[in-house]
Amino acid sequence: MKNKTLILSLISLAVLSRLFPHPPNFTPLVAVGMFGMAYFGSKTWSFLIPLLALYISNLILDNTLYAKYYQGFTWFDNQSIWIYGALICTSILSYFSFKGNLSNQRIATTSILSSVLFFVISNLGVWASSGMYPPTFEGFVYCYLMAIPFLGYSLLGDLFYNIFLFGTYIYFVNKKIVKSEV
Repeated sequence: MKNKTLILSLISLAVLSRLFPHPPNFTPLVAVGMFGMAYFGSKTWSFLIPLLALYISNLILDNTLYAKYYQGFTWFDNQSIWIYGALICTSILSYFSFKGNLSNQRIATTSILSSVLFFVISNLGVWASSGMYPPTFEGFVYCYLMAIPFLGYSLLGDLFYNIFLFGTYIYFVNKKIVKSEV
């Protein structure tokens, strides 16, 4: 992987932004997975980086800012498996979307599809395991209806961070500040 320093720096900046105040679900994690699939030499790291970023940032956030919602130190919460599964699925989608052809249209389309996929999986988890909604069809529908505002933030966040990551990378490559790996 050429441009390793640039790629890791961009990902680090994006991930650090998760620790600052932001609208709900306006996070860099899906974009980090997509960017990793496009530019990491190792697909294993492309899967692991967003998962590690989520775990480490959740460990910090859940035990500081959100500590009042937990009893004692929290390693995982009851939604973790759904969120990690959703991130893995969005990375798999990116892998197949970017295979052999990376374009602005594919990045935008994959970003939107990833947001929707994340929404579907994570809210299935909210309905199935949070106890917030009854385990009925009505509860299922109500869960997704209540989550619609979060989808909007996810779409905006994923598009924003993809523009930041891919755009900054392409800018540096085109300005010959770093050499192109393609």
